[in-house]
This record gives sequence, C-alpha cells and structure tokens, in this order.
Amino acid sequence: MYAGALFIQEAIGQTSQQWMYLSVVILLGIAALFTVAGGLTAVIWTDFVQTILMIVGAFILMAK
Repeated sequence: MYAGALFIQEAIGQTSQQWMYLSVVILLGIAALFTVAGGLTAVIWTDFVQTILMIVGAFILMAK
C-alpha cells in the first residue's frame, strides 16, 4: 500500500503527509471493493495476471 501511495502522491504532485494517508485509504478502498465485488475468483485471476507480468518482466531484464 505504501509504494502505491507514493506513486499516487508523486503522480499528482503533492508531497504533504495528508496526501499520503488519503492515498493509502483510497487504495485500501479500491482493494476492498474489488475483493467484495469479485470475490476470491477475482483475486486469483488478478494474482495470475500479475505473476505473468512479473515473469515476463524478469525475462526482459535478464535479456538486457
């Protein structure tokens, strides 16, 4: 959550601590809504897609 909040904070150009807390709350809300709306199946598919992206990214980095 912290890394995502840092990304949001930098993307919108705000550096105050209040924006950090707001970003974390927004990310938690999105994750909770996604989990409740889609259930465990949605979480499993999201993890699957993220795993594929990480593996492809690792192979790209190894090739360089």
